[in-house]
Amino acid sequence: MSSIFLAAATPPRQCSAVDTTRVKIMRSATQSRQGSRTRKRLLLTLKIMLALMALVTATLQVIGLPMVVAEFDLVAFGQWFRYVTALILVAGAFLMLRSATTALGALLLCTVCVGAFAAHRLILHGDLIHTIIPAVLLGIIAWTHRHPLPD
Repeated sequence: MSSIFLAAATPPRQCSAVDTTRVKIMRSATQSRQGSRTRKRLLLTLKIMLALMALVTATLQVIGLPMVVAEFDLVAFGQWFRYVTALILVAGAFLMLRSATTALGALLLCTVCVGAFAAHRLILHGDLIHTIIPAVLLGIIAWTHRHPLPD
């Protein structure tokens, strides 16, 4: 029982600068891994949401929602352009969900957003914010996936 009291009575060993540095490096590495996981989850959630948005938009274009048909009539490219745009949206959504082609899919969808921005600005005179926000988010995804992320 006296050994317990002796262990408690001895002063703690002083940490050297090297030990302190090792602890800081280990904490930093752990925090970096946790931040990396959070970043990956956030980007994955964003990719899924934007891909679903593109697929819903493509579905509405193919179904022929009267509002969408009227907008494409005003653009004056014809209804074939509505189907081509829907095909590009579907291709971009599926490319973006595949990790090897995420940047390509995001750029393809971003191109559609730029075209929609031009159509709304020059011809339709509609709301522009719903083309700007997805384009910015898709640009962020394309930028972060320009090189594969390390595991």
